[in-house]
Amino acid sequence: MRNMPIDFHNEKSFGVFLDCIRESAATTVNGDDGFVSVFPAGSSMPSGDVFNGQWAMTTDADDNELLLVHTTNEIFQFVQDLITRFWARLTPLTLPAEQNIFVGCMNAIATAPVVDAGAGPKATGDHFGFYTPESGGATFTAAEDNFWMARSQHNGVAIATILDAARSLDGQDHLAYTAGGVGIERDLIAECVPTNAVPGVAGAAVTIFDMEVRFWLDGVLVAKHLHRGTQQVTIASTTLMNFGVAVQNITDIVVLNLDFLKCEQLLAPPGA
Repeated sequence: MRNMPIDFHNEKSFGVFLDCIRESAATTVNGDDGFVSVFPAGSSMPSGDVFNGQWAMTTDADDNELLLVHTTNEIFQFVQDLITRFWARLTPLTLPAEQNIFVGCMNAIATAPVVDAGAGPKATGDHFGFYTPESGGATFTAAEDNFWMARSQHNGVAIATILDAARSLDGQDHLAYTAGGVGIERDLIAECVPTNAVPGVAGAAVTIFDMEVRFWLDGVLVAKHLHRGTQQVTIASTTLMNFGVAVQNITDIVVLNLDFLKCEQLLAPPGA
């Protein structure tokens, strides 16, 4: 895989794209877009026209309310050497003590994609994407709060990279918020590709592959999860994932402005 995200305009690919400036409100999302929205009474995702082409995904003040925009169907079976990429542009606006946000690909994303009280993405199944935890929660330390986190997981075994200056590849802090709690608009991009087949039972079809995942924030490569050393990242070809964004509050209102969601897969390996 490359150190820069692939330009899908110059490659054969297929996928889904949700442009919030084109949709008048979240409730109008339909099968033609390939996305659905889920939000409880009291929460809202009002017109993008009011928010400069973005949806304001807003929870109510009930504890652990979940807002979710995700692909209608599970998409993209994972095939050796074929790249799957997502791209999301968004801005979390609420103080970090309240947010619990996941952006990326996850199997069964509609079923509790994040754990209550800011405890992270769900611990079962598969996913790859970005997560930002609540500040001051019990699951993550104070040094980890407020940063974006790159995550990949297979069968409940997760790899997580806190994107602070000590651990991000560019040596910079990648906060979800400024020091004053003001949200920062981010372009979140990740590419996943199954690589080597993992030997299984003799005569049986190969269904498990080593996996490589690369993560970019605002076009800068910030993390790599590769199948080597202690990482041991794998993926099953039988795994199907939805793509989307999950926003959950802790005890108060949470707001996240969503600009667009995009997820695509190559129809052939690069250069083929």
